[in-house]
Amino acid sequence: GNLHVVDAAIKFENVAASLAGGAILLDGVYDSKNIQSPFTELNTSLTNFDIKKSFEYFPFMSKFSNLGKVVNGVFDGKFEMNSTLDEGMQPQYNSMNMNADLRISDAIIANLDVLTKIGEMLKIDPLKNVKLKDGSLRFNISNGVLTMLDSVKLNLGKGATMKLSGSSNVNTSIDYGGRMSIPRE
Repeated sequence: GNLHVVDAAIKFENVAASLAGGAILLDGVYDSKNIQSPFTELNTSLTNFDIKKSFEYFPFMSKFSNLGKVVNGVFDGKFEMNSTLDEGMQPQYNSMNMNADLRISDAIIANLDVLTKIGEMLKIDPLKNVKLKDGSLRFNISNGVLTMLDSVKLNLGKGATMKLSGSSNVNTSIDYGGRMSIPRE
């Protein structure tokens, strides 16, 4: 890719790298005019990214969700993000704005407590390991709140499905709801 340094800012153009088992391509700017609170704006494309590893490489993901501990698989996605940065070059979450569109080709949610407990109550064993195939997830982050833009539809096995929607706050409060369709048997 190309990097241009102009007036205390670095402009990224088609910067490509291998990371987290996949490929990353980014365009954007890092502006350090305000050295105490630099600003970044990035448009990022990810291909064949490992979900667990992405939680390691992108700490902001763990701030909004602990799914990195229970989801295995890969995804492709696009992120548009801008934020001021702290002294560790991490986003200041209350200033972060992001739009994301993820495509999950193949993944498994294993041993998520809430799904396991629902599965035990409803006698649906497949809830211990929910398979995600060709799914999508669109969300935005604004003022420290991650909001799902569409309901996520999960196939829970044995004809059961669940639609999930809601939001997570950087201060760890959550507000999610779901609707389950469960076969009578």
